[in-house]
Amino acid sequence: MHNENPGPQYIDLSIPNLRATFLSVALTLPLMGIFLGLYLLFYGAGELPMVMEMVSDHPYLSTGILAAAIILHELIHAAAWVFVGGIPWRDIQFGFQLRTITPYVHCPEPMIVRDYRIGGMLPLLLQGILPAFLALIVESEMLLMFGLFFILVAGGDLLILWKLRGFGPRSIVVDHPSQAGCYVKKQQA
Repeated sequence: MHNENPGPQYIDLSIPNLRATFLSVALTLPLMGIFLGLYLLFYGAGELPMVMEMVSDHPYLSTGILAAAIILHELIHAAAWVFVGGIPWRDIQFGFQLRTITPYVHCPEPMIVRDYRIGGMLPLLLQGILPAFLALIVESEMLLMFGLFFILVAGGDLLILWKLRGFGPRSIVVDHPSQAGCYVKKQQA
């Protein structure tokens, strides 16, 4: 299963990366708007402008922290596939796509859709929704900005999860090696 196309018994649910980027932004804006809107409703703008200024005043530090967190995003995908899906670490591939300036993780081994979904959702939940939700509880602009950024980063994952919505949890899926998305094995009639 290490080739580009696993065969005619699979449906290609992938999307070219550049197109996926634009679609994922559109998909995440409503969720980001909900958290930002709730924060503004509860606390007002408060220190949000100051947080934005602090980020722009320390571009190297901010970029370094965000780069490390984006790498962690990919590691969370991989860890879920290993621990939930039973995929050996040696079969997980990491890389960096220069054209889109993005790191990626790829699992060339087949797994069930349920496990693939868990791996797809965890970064969104752990790095996006959880910090944004905690920001609403503890009134933290920094947590809010972190959460909003990682909701945006997880947009491609949301797009893939959306494309998988019609497939049962036991369906077989193979991660696409070069585009956002996957192949799903056709069901026997």
